[in-house]
Amino acid sequence: MQGRDSWATFLKKQGVKDKTTKLKDSLESLNMTQLKSLAKKHNIKVKGTVEESFFETHRKAPTKKQYISKLKRIVTEKEINSIRKQVKKKKKRKKEKNQKIFGDSNNRPEENALIPIMAICQNGLRTLCILDRKSLI
Repeated sequence: MQGRDSWATFLKKQGVKDKTTKLKDSLESLNMTQLKSLAKKHNIKVKGTVEESFFETHRKAPTKKQYISKLKRIVTEKEINSIRKQVKKKKKRKKEKNQKIFGDSNNRPEENALIPIMAICQNGLRTLCILDRKSLI
């Protein structure tokens, strides 16, 4: 132990983790949406940094470190473990295929489906014509 080290510094050098460092490590493992929901739950408002340029001033969004520094004083380990279970990943939406225009996935046109047809005009130019199924029959 150095002459002027605090007790926390001494314990840190020995490899002993106190409650605050454990709490901070567990907060760092959370993502931003989980940190935001914890802050909202405890009515904590985290302000971002103010960026000033020559003509304008605007506020940047708060960083993860800012959320952690505000939350580490208030949140308990139990709440952090519960928030990990609560916040789930959003399901990605599958892109819908435009089946009504060109028919279903088996390339069979539906009754009202539009069918693209390449036509060659008299002057030799190719044009794309889109016809409905009824006009082909």
